[in-house]
Amino acid sequence: MNARQGPGVGLTRQWIDELRAAALRHSLSADPVPLRGWMGGAMLVACVRKLGGTVTPDEPFYGWILRDPFEDGEWRGIDEAAPELVRGDVRIGDFHGVVLITLDGESFVALRTNDPDETGTPTRALVLAGPSLDASMRLSSRLAAARLEIVRAEQLRVFGADERLYRHTEVSESELILPPDFKRDILEFVDGFAESAEICARLRIAPSRGVLFVGAPGTGKTHTVRHICTRLTGFQLCVLTVSTLDAGSTWSFLKMLNNLTETGERTIIVIEDLDRLFESKVITPQFFLNVLDGEFQPVQPVLWLATSNDPRGFEANLLDRPGRFDRVFVFPFPGLDERRAFLHRYSPWPVSVDVIEEVAAGSDGLTGVHVREVCYSAALRAAKEPERYGAALREELRKVRGQHERARSYDFDLGERKAGFGG
Repeated sequence: MNARQGPGVGLTRQWIDELRAAALRHSLSADPVPLRGWMGGAMLVACVRKLGGTVTPDEPFYGWILRDPFEDGEWRGIDEAAPELVRGDVRIGDFHGVVLITLDGESFVALRTNDPDETGTPTRALVLAGPSLDASMRLSSRLAAARLEIVRAEQLRVFGADERLYRHTEVSESELILPPDFKRDILEFVDGFAESAEICARLRIAPSRGVLFVGAPGTGKTHTVRHICTRLTGFQLCVLTVSTLDAGSTWSFLKMLNNLTETGERTIIVIEDLDRLFESKVITPQFFLNVLDGEFQPVQPVLWLATSNDPRGFEANLLDRPGRFDRVFVFPFPGLDERRAFLHRYSPWPVSVDVIEEVAAGSDGLTGVHVREVCYSAALRAAKEPERYGAALREELRKVRGQHERARSYDFDLGERKAGFGG
């Protein structure tokens, strides 16, 4: 970069002069090596610490910047490498100014700022200056390698929202209550993907597979996704969840794709409520189809897991074309055996077989989430008198059924559309 370039074209003279002055104070080369856009301040500190070095503020240093809680990032790995950037739920995300880097007996200065790029758009810039151009390039290479290790160490990555808002709960196979044949079909597909993932490349079969789960809310889609993420060990887990309906959500999707390319790790991608994602307009169905259909072809095995409460707005070429979503599983309402199993699982107090059978039969048309609520509410009612749990089950079933029927019949659009799946 030429230090004589003016504002709006690379770094301004002010920042070049500040960096050169800092380099000269530490008897370093005055030739800065610009590195743009791929590393923030917190990541820089974490990478240097991971390599065994230190980062200390120099002059001019304008202060540390708290992390935006809704910004995507590799925060668990950063926290482990640079714990001094964390105080409870507060994290340092960046800094503004010049710092001194000391690593393996060598010193470097780094400038972290925002500056106009060639188009005049402000963009973050990281600029290094070291004892020589070669030393700065070697440091850059080591920083890139350390960053990749931090990213790869992240088995859970959340895009589009704060990672702390998403809790991944492990679900065992025994906890997955579905009709036996339906459950077997899903697990056979998933196990087949995992077993064949390593030989796909040799057979020239696309290593990516897609599964779409559709069905009414509460029928077990998310629970099944959690079991698959538990079942497939050794896979990185990426979750796309849109917290705000703005252009930043599109960027989160692109950043997730870039993460796959960068890490090369076997990955499960979870996209909850795909229909809502399309309705938000931040990602168009056509763009999503292009990603699944060949514009984005990762070399590592990738399993796309998407859920939808109401797929009626999807085009047929999304639902019925292998290579996009290879399998579509429609989740049914739980049958009598499944409802009985839910009652046994969620009942904390002893209850007679007759009551279990009565409530299981009386909950026809309800989802597993409804049955769970019946059990939880009854347990609270009978907390001081557990022997009343059976009677409480009957009463709470009546209430939940009544609430369910009122919700299903409520007219949101003045006669045009009923609430609920398939209404």
